[in-house]
Amino acid sequence: MRQAGVLAGAAMYALNNHVERLKEDHDNTIILAKFIYENGGPIAFVDMGKVHTNILFVNFNNILAVEVVKRLAKVTEKEKLALGRSIIVKVDAYSKSEVRCVCHLNVSKEDIELVTIKLKYVLDELKLK
Repeated sequence: MRQAGVLAGAAMYALNNHVERLKEDHDNTIILAKFIYENGGPIAFVDMGKVHTNILFVNFNNILAVEVVKRLAKVTEKEKLALGRSIIVKVDAYSKSEVRCVCHLNVSKEDIELVTIKLKYVLDELKLK
């Protein structure tokens, strides 16, 4: 780990400048988790008891996580017409059935509102399959 000093420097900067900001990330994660908890079934599930940080894991039934990742990153013409805008959501496939979402410094509360709009559309679409 010859780059440990670089990582330590970044960590020190974050601790000195962004600890208070981290609460906003946690709050945004809770907003997103509650939305999925209330609107995801029977496709998407969140264990609210495990939402403690700015990282959210979403489990999916009957659809591969990589397919969810691809769909959230894509905007169809039908979707653009229905939502009145293009919304791209970047998440990662953590496992075969689990998607990892991370709220961070560059994700605002307004961004989370857009994510919920996109998620609602995509979840409704997936429920019809």
